Amino acid sequence: MGGIVGRPKKFQREIERHRVLYEGRDLRRVRNNWVLYWRFLAHLTTIGYRPRTIESYYTRVGKFIRRLDGKSLRRVRKSDVEQYLDYHKRNRQQVAYTVRYERQALAMFFRWMMGFCHMKVNPAMGLRMRMYYHQPEKMDLFSKEETVAIVQAPLRALERIRIAYFPTEWRRQEMRYRLTMHHLLMKLLFSTGMRPCEITGLEVDDFDAQALRLRVRNKGRQQYIVTDRHVFISLRTAEQLGELLRQSQAVRGADSRGRLFVHYRGGSPLAVNLLNHVVKKWAGECGIARNVYAYMTRYTYCTRLVEGGADLYSLRKLMGHVQPAVTLKHYLKLTPTEIRKEWKQFNPLAEGTT
Repeated sequence: MGGIVGRPKKFQREIERHRVLYEGRDLRRVRNNWVLYWRFLAHLTTIGYRPRTIESYYTRVGKFIRRLDGKSLRRVRKSDVEQYLDYHKRNRQQVAYTVRYERQALAMFFRWMMGFCHMKVNPAMGLRMRMYYHQPEKMDLFSKEETVAIVQAPLRALERIRIAYFPTEWRRQEMRYRLTMHHLLMKLLFSTGMRPCEITGLEVDDFDAQALRLRVRNKGRQQYIVTDRHVFISLRTAEQLGELLRQSQAVRGADSRGRLFVHYRGGSPLAVNLLNHVVKKWAGECGIARNVYAYMTRYTYCTRLVEGGADLYSLRKLMGHVQPAVTLKHYLKLTPTEIRKEWKQFNPLAEGTT
């Protein structure tokens, strides 16, 4: 696959088929669990959920229906949901913190049934088992030296390219395009704090070369995320993006006409997991042996803003959150150096005062 997005997957085609079959029909008398299941996924598509989010619901809700073994969804009770979640926690040995995602998917599904199928009670709400656990600490950061090295690594590789290395000119142009794109992806991740899915979803219309900014659209309909926001880029970055756009015009496919970033081979849009591969590749090239992933760049961005003196209001705006508490709880990790700096500045008994 190589991170390339191809034609719609089988489940997406099945969603469209059920949308056509049951569009506008009254679902109150439907008893087939799988018809309700596909209509729910079609509803998520209609209200604008992203394909990866729909795929998550496709997997989680589908597992629950298969576990029912023919029992009607209308007869599901809280005890059934509790037994299913307990099965995941014990038999599947799933981490307790992640079991809550199974419950959230079921709660969303049964909430839809309450609205469209006149189901009276949501059996995935008000459970007697514990569902909320502290999120494990996974906020790894890149140091300032590592950040600079990773961003510059594709450019150093680009400088070493020689025409004799490639059998054809097209191959050389492909490699130049790929390295330039990797450099820009790394630069945007570290300098704007954008989520990987936001970068791969950027449209050409989101790029404002005159104002030196990019419009970022939200990922789904979460209440804690701003509908859309703008992030700022340098003049050099804007020039590089413009050059990359010109290079990609000849290879763009029908499904990537409006995308800002596309693959040179085939002209397909980028998949979100490609950014994980890119970050791991260039971190390895720079000698970083520990496990790294794309979201580390967002944690790093937030922490460096605080170290540079950014106030909470600006931090919230730049991160794209509605509530400051989300930024503080999930994305901010003060380094020991920053904590010592704050202590020295605000210690009421600092040296020289007593």
